Amino acid sequence: MFSNIMLWFTDWDNATGMIAIAGFVLSLYNLFIGIFTQRKSFRIRVYDIKSYSDVTFLTVGIENRSRLSIAITQIYWHYQNHVIPCTSTPTLLCESVRRKGHEEISRRQTYSSLLPITVSGLSAQSAFILFEDLPELPENDTTSLSVEVCTNRGRPVQMTLELPDGWAARRTTL
Repeated sequence: MFSNIMLWFTDWDNATGMIAIAGFVLSLYNLFIGIFTQRKSFRIRVYDIKSYSDVTFLTVGIENRSRLSIAITQIYWHYQNHVIPCTSTPTLLCESVRRKGHEEISRRQTYSSLLPITVSGLSAQSAFILFEDLPELPENDTTSLSVEVCTNRGRPVQMTLELPDGWAARRTTL
């Protein structure tokens, strides 16, 4: 039987056919692996949320699971029949000053993130996302946010972002 198989492979047409079939199978495999690893795949995780008068800002982590970089161009918050875009320009969120007597030792300013937010392939980045001019603040018992994320790679993605436990206890109104 082994000799029959070896005799079959000694015919150049059979060997060439097997090589062509193997090449075709490997090409299909590479095509599917390429599509799978380069498709748009990202996750956003909310680390903190703070609300004041008519603004809310989120501290988020954006994880890019694709091998290609991705740019977040806009985020819309869907809240009680309202669609609220995030602020795309850096806006001062908070400022802290350390003093020793009357002398200023250090000053720290935190700004919201500039859009677009670019995240390299297979990496992550944190950002401050600011929503201004809200008709009302999120309720204390809210456990998730419904957002629409626009990117440079395809259609907008609808996501539900889970809020951290106990965020309502940190909520402050001015």
